[in-house]
Amino acid sequence: MKWIASAISIRFVDRTSPSDAHANSGVHLALVDAGQTLLQYNLTVNVLPHRLLSRCDPYITTTDLIDHKAKEVTWVDARVDFNLPITEEDGVEEFLSYFKNNGFSLLPLGQVSSSLKDFGILNLTTQESVGSASNTITFADTRQYEPIDIVSFPFSFSNPLLFSNYRASGNINFISNFGYLTDVKYIDNMVGAMVLTKHDGVAESLGLVMTNLRKFNGDGDLMFILSWKVIWAIVARHHPNNHLITKPVINKLVSTSPMVSASPARDSVLPVLVSLAYKQSWGSCVVLNSEYLVTNFHVIKPFVQNKAATILVHLDASMVMDLGEEDEINTTFKDLDLCFIRLSLTNQFKLRSAGKVPATYTRAYDVGDMVKTTGYGLFFNPKYLQPIESYGRIMVKQHLKLQDTDSHTTPVLVVTSASCWNGSSGGGLFKDEKLVGLICSNAQIKVHNPNTNDFHTEKLPKLCFILPVEVVLACFAVATQSYREFGLNLEVKNAWNLVDNHRTRFAAKL
Repeated sequence: MKWIASAISIRFVDRTSPSDAHANSGVHLALVDAGQTLLQYNLTVNVLPHRLLSRCDPYITTTDLIDHKAKEVTWVDARVDFNLPITEEDGVEEFLSYFKNNGFSLLPLGQVSSSLKDFGILNLTTQESVGSASNTITFADTRQYEPIDIVSFPFSFSNPLLFSNYRASGNINFISNFGYLTDVKYIDNMVGAMVLTKHDGVAESLGLVMTNLRKFNGDGDLMFILSWKVIWAIVARHHPNNHLITKPVINKLVSTSPMVSASPARDSVLPVLVSLAYKQSWGSCVVLNSEYLVTNFHVIKPFVQNKAATILVHLDASMVMDLGEEDEINTTFKDLDLCFIRLSLTNQFKLRSAGKVPATYTRAYDVGDMVKTTGYGLFFNPKYLQPIESYGRIMVKQHLKLQDTDSHTTPVLVVTSASCWNGSSGGGLFKDEKLVGLICSNAQIKVHNPNTNDFHTEKLPKLCFILPVEVVLACFAVATQSYREFGLNLEVKNAWNLVDNHRTRFAAKL
């Protein structure tokens, strides 16, 4: 027996107002054995409230029904077989409620409903199979932050001909017991799309796109992928006695492995929560050695400026380090947005007890190298203490004299295409699990509004500024040896403030 799958596009046309329509991506699944089809589904994640879904006529198309030469798209009539709610016992509602209550919009749910209870697993039936062009797949429940492809039919109203079977590529950035987060950019009508990865040449599906989580303030967004473990458990409730679902599928996906596979990089990056009165902010830090943490100055600035503030460094869901008078904070290097925290003996013991390990580092990195950012960016939920990881490449590596008295240059600024967000600051940039720098910020640009003289700002998460490990270690040596002086080269300060350090010369015209 084997499962075969193909991407589908679904339209829901309102019978009371045909101009009102909604669209999803989805997947056609068939379980076949010796040429016979044993089970067949056209699955998607539904966001339409029951009252709206009940007055809609669904239609399905696939790449087989699209004639590119004739420029014709055929939509096949379908009907709803089941629409199964995603309940509290599945754990998803609690997870998504955090985002809904903490400054995120959930798309496209927010466009048609305000209730998470409207999410469901929807199956459609058609008179004839719509999945003849299908690929063999298996269902997987990964514990790795790995590359993925999302196969969808975006923009299905405006141009299904062009965007049929559209593949968007990216990485898993966060893992939960019931799904995954990815920074693949959400596109309209992508909900319900199949998410694929590949192991040893075999296509594996991790789940279906459920929703896009977009920060209201423009900091960024992540897509949530609902795992097959949850999807099949929901479908099995509709077919409780069907051993074809309950045995070979769900049993395979119930993992006994840890929620996230081990990683030296993740074990060395911790979240930092700063509280002052009713205001809270957070960032990240890196375990430098058994006594010291390193982070950005701006992460702990409220604490330094106001002793009424508190700092908690979370080690796990039940253990925190409360920084106090016995913990020493060195802010000598504010011009580099860098500070070191020497932990008290009590907090050093907690750090060891929690199994947190110092980061190992490397100076062997260069432009073009594959790297990853690791930090607590975009959201901080104490129930899910796991950093977000994003992969990219080193784009810029600038060398200057670090100190006025230096006779040699050193890397002083790195730019990477790996993503970072508010909250990532103080986290690490890693190559092969070894620290190459400290996350400082992403880019923010001015975008002029058309036909007006004003502008708005836009953040670029995939343009991330990094303080190289060479600078961190040089400053740490000064911080731990009080007799040493440090004279920062003005050009380095200018580089971090994006001030030109060059002269402009125009060559003579020919």
